[in-house]
Amino acid sequence: MIVYSVLRPEQIDLSRTRSEGVAGLKGFLEFAERGKLAVTAHSTTKSTSDSTVTECIAKAIKELGYGVKCNIGSSEFKVDIGIIDPDNEKEYLLGILLDGENTLHSSTAQDRFILQPSVLNGLGWNILRVWTLDWFDDKDRVLGNIKAAIDSAPKHEAETAPPSRPAVYSTSQFEREEASALTSAFAQPYVTADIGIMGTSDDFYNPENKQKIRETAEKIIAAEAPISEKLFMRKVFTAWGITRSGSRVESVFADAAQGVSPFATADENRVFLWKEGQSPESYSIYRTSDDTNKRSMEDIPSEEIINAVKEVLCQQISLSEADLVRETAKKFGYTRAVGTTESVISYTLKKALTAGLIKKSESGNISAK
Repeated sequence: MIVYSVLRPEQIDLSRTRSEGVAGLKGFLEFAERGKLAVTAHSTTKSTSDSTVTECIAKAIKELGYGVKCNIGSSEFKVDIGIIDPDNEKEYLLGILLDGENTLHSSTAQDRFILQPSVLNGLGWNILRVWTLDWFDDKDRVLGNIKAAIDSAPKHEAETAPPSRPAVYSTSQFEREEASALTSAFAQPYVTADIGIMGTSDDFYNPENKQKIRETAEKIIAAEAPISEKLFMRKVFTAWGITRSGSRVESVFADAAQGVSPFATADENRVFLWKEGQSPESYSIYRTSDDTNKRSMEDIPSEEIINAVKEVLCQQISLSEADLVRETAKKFGYTRAVGTTESVISYTLKKALTAGLIKKSESGNISAK
């Protein structure tokens, strides 16, 4: 953005006016000239007690093994604590809002509890609210909630080579369906496996625990298939206190979990594991999640996404591709379709068009076939 102005910020004398608009103009010109430093210079200082609570919670999260940053943002409104993604330090796994200065500065309950979180969600944040009284009353329970929110947050993973495994992946094919069959797609809640903490990272490498690792993997497949291979591995590793993957970890895992999934399918470079009795060709549901178990769009198989697309088209009849992508993303709890979410849904639409499940008109609108 380039700003043209006949005034420089130092030419505006705030001692001669009480106008908030004039003060805002001066602040904007200072920001345009000097960037974040100007905003920081004019921002109010947080109270000592508020900062102390923030620092205590941040310190406790650090002791869990995560990097954190406090008071994130360039405006007066800040995200109190941001938990850094260990696999991508430019991204945050979770943002924590406390009931401190930010809450006091919000004029209405709607701003505090609806507007601010929804805006942050739209910007790609996963948000958890922590109450100070809860922290003082039971720190362990609050830390448990934070850890659960971190574990369920979609990861911004860097591309890594998939581990070698003795399996043959088949690319799933869509079958043609009659228009009357479009109503068979419906939403069901995404149910996660209840596995808890199985042991430490040192226990994971103990050959005596090979069967326990396999049982953990079997529980996840039974409850959550079809599941992406990345999410499947991450859940097993988390149960054993492992936060980073590596060749040794993957070797132990591949040996213990071999054959727990009877077959797999592939969407581009994403592998999905299925369980006995499931069929990609006849899979007719899509699964919705709440904030505690929300999946990244790249962890959802195309068979599931196409069922959500069918439901959208039954409701809307015909949509442009951009609108269809956006409405499909909403079915899975995403308010915006950008980045990975947009690319995964776009890939699924191309696959469905090729299979003849949907059709595109000369005007570019997509409808059910």
